[in-house]
Order: sequence, then C-alpha cells, then structure tokens
Amino acid sequence: MTQEHNLHEEIELLSERIDELLEANDQLRRENAALLDQCEKLQSERSRLFNTREEARQQVAEMVQRLRSMERSV
Repeated sequence: MTQEHNLHEEIELLSERIDELLEANDQLRRENAALLDQCEKLQSERSRLFNTREEARQQVAEMVQRLRSMERSV
C-alpha cells in the first residue's frame, strides 16, 4: 500500500510539474509574440527615420548647391 501511495504522490507531482511547464510555455509564447511585434515596430521606425534622414541630407545638399550658385553669380 505504501508503494502504491508513493506512486500516486509521484504521479501527482509530475502532473503538477507538467502543468507548471505548460503555463511557462504559454507565457514564453506570449512574450515571444510581443517581442516579435516590438521588433517589427522598431524596424519600421528605423526605416522611417532612415528615410527622414535621407530627405534631410538631400535638402541640405540642395541648399549648399543653391548657395554655391548664388556665390558664383555675385
């Protein structure tokens, strides 16, 4: 009877541990999905900032060109 009782307790402990692992797995899946979403947003923001920087660089280059043209005409 004691051996049967010990086996029952072991099965209960294993069952609880499996439940804990399943819960941890679910939590990790949710965190992973959130991190993937955050990564996608950051990549989008990086792309937007890169485009803004390139537009500003182009505008500065155009201003420099106009200033040089003005210097030549004076």
